[in-house]
Amino acid sequence: MKKLMTGLSFVFGALVMTSANAGQVYTGVGLTLRQDQTNFVVIDKVANGPADKAGIRIGDVLVRIDGRELAGFTLDQVTSFLRGPQGTSVVLSLLSAGTRDTHDVTVIRDVVSAPCFMEGAVNLRASGTPQFGNIYGWIGQDSVNWNVNNYQVSGPFKGEMLNFNLQIQMNNAVVSGWVHGAWLSWMGYQGAWNLYQNCVP
Repeated sequence: MKKLMTGLSFVFGALVMTSANAGQVYTGVGLTLRQDQTNFVVIDKVANGPADKAGIRIGDVLVRIDGRELAGFTLDQVTSFLRGPQGTSVVLSLLSAGTRDTHDVTVIRDVVSAPCFMEGAVNLRASGTPQFGNIYGWIGQDSVNWNVNNYQVSGPFKGEMLNFNLQIQMNNAVVSGWVHGAWLSWMGYQGAWNLYQNCVP
């Protein structure tokens, strides 16, 4: 890609997401949250995990944990509040999706494991220019074909639309940004990335 991959940095959107360490055993409630301004929205849950069994739904908004108001806390802090020893309980106050009704749900922490959203060998190539081009290839067993338009990069990955910013630096190509609460930084050269990405939930 002409002058595109002399160096770049992708920054994923404005929303930050977090989850358990996918592919690794942890003790918690099995929720994936997205922080949207002051709200903490349930965007995924571990099938048959504690939160799923308690009836928590995708789209619910978490407002309190054990009576503690969450306004002003970071996503990492909220995630830590959900962790705890196996068999202990935590009371989650939720604003139901599509309503203004808040209700309390008691969840018993257990050992859970979430699947990986992104994992495997990263084999990507670039073509075109920073104004108009694309980035294509494979991440693990999943194909990638992202558009580049005026230093903006966007495209699907496993059904999610990812949006990035593009920056050009020196001779190296650096892709970095947030993916589901994990900060990634990929170093490439001359429009090619060949590395291994550990599990991202």
